[in-house]
Amino acid sequence: AAATAFFAKAIGKNGWPDKVVIDKSGSKTVGLFNMNGLLVMYGWCWSIAVRRTKYLNRGTAG
Repeated sequence: AAATAFFAKAIGKNGWPDKVVIDKSGSKTVGLFNMNGLLVMYGWCWSIAVRRTKYLNRGTAG
């Protein structure tokens, strides 16, 4: 529920994204799939593409 609320607030301030890249966090994934469900429920013709990557938050050494 917290991830869905976060994405709803972020989308309200910044608009609908075409694609979102996140780490492999389960809560973020569920939040975005909830947002896609809401889009379908309210008759939108598109959904947010979700790309998950394991190493999103790693910095480079050196």
